[in-house]
Amino acid sequence: MTPVALGTGPVEESALVRGLQDERLATSGTVVGGYGQIQARWVGVGPSPTYEGEATVRRLVLFVSHDFSSFGLPIRAYTEFEWENAIAGEGQPGSVEVEQAFLDWRIAGDALTLRSGLILVPFGIINQWHEPPVFNGVNRPSLDEILIPSTWRELGVGFTGKPGILRYEVYAMTALDPTGFDDVGIVNGRTLGASSPADAIAFSGRVEVEPTLGLVAGVSGYASDTGPAQEWYSPTGDPLKLSLPVYGAEVDARFRGFGVEARVLGVGFWLPESDDLMEARKADGSPYFVEGSGVIPTHMRGGYVELGWNVLYPFDTSHELVPFARLEHYDTQAAVPEGMDANPLRTVDEGTFGLTYRPIPNVSFKADVVLRDRKYGDDELQWDVGVGYMF
Repeated sequence: MTPVALGTGPVEESALVRGLQDERLATSGTVVGGYGQIQARWVGVGPSPTYEGEATVRRLVLFVSHDFSSFGLPIRAYTEFEWENAIAGEGQPGSVEVEQAFLDWRIAGDALTLRSGLILVPFGIINQWHEPPVFNGVNRPSLDEILIPSTWRELGVGFTGKPGILRYEVYAMTALDPTGFDDVGIVNGRTLGASSPADAIAFSGRVEVEPTLGLVAGVSGYASDTGPAQEWYSPTGDPLKLSLPVYGAEVDARFRGFGVEARVLGVGFWLPESDDLMEARKADGSPYFVEGSGVIPTHMRGGYVELGWNVLYPFDTSHELVPFARLEHYDTQAAVPEGMDANPLRTVDEGTFGLTYRPIPNVSFKADVVLRDRKYGDDELQWDVGVGYMF
């Protein structure tokens, strides 16, 4: 396979499977790069929709990494800063966040690296490899923003490595804040490295195999008891010691080769004591969760399949034009505590059909249409166009 230039030096096309982080971490000295996503969308709700449109700089991420090996140890710092929706501040739609900030110490070459800092939770595909040219569709799959709360990062420490065809990551991390859980699931429980509760610990890990370039299969796991993250009280004001476990499991596979781009993913989360969480009180006796705010599930699940074909593959060109289709199902109310009613609006089947054009591997122009079918309630039709790049 002929190497292609993707900004940090000649690398193989595997960057469209894993993004550019491997190349950034392998380059000596100080490296600067990033990615951007600019888009517009029009959404209509119901059988006779009136479309409402919005255009935005959805994401702009800049990174800096630096190699300290000149001091005698193979240590590298890696930092990413993210801007969302262009303008941040009071009353503005955007935000400015630190997306990653960690140190890597290569203890045993590629086989064993100690990583510590603000780390992406190794769960699924998109949460780790989400640079816009890497995935089809203007937006990330809905499952990867709702059920798997990308971009999900926590403060932690652990090990990662690439022995042979295997890759692994395993970390102890700060846990989710259960007071942010709702009928959408765990997404609002992320602390993102900002004053994260340090009394609860989560363990996360991922193992994947890449037997040949472009074919990757992986499994991810997550486990934590979020109870120690907060103080809990009974309606009479007595302190409570709650156990509030959160478990997650995921399996996926993806392939890119011979013009074909394919992905499949399945995921589940379990919150078996969510009824205790919903009944817990604050020190002043007021409830954390008021009636009508939505039922915290005991189980969430979902999955998707995606298939695309580069119609320019048979021709002698590096350009790629990929029609694709993705079918998703996600349900953040798959099971709820006994005696409570699930919110049927959270059970969704979704189809995304679109086109991705890459004149070079690190630049993409995209358009798609999304059909969002809710079990109950009004369905949605969404049109998207956008551009993305990475360097």
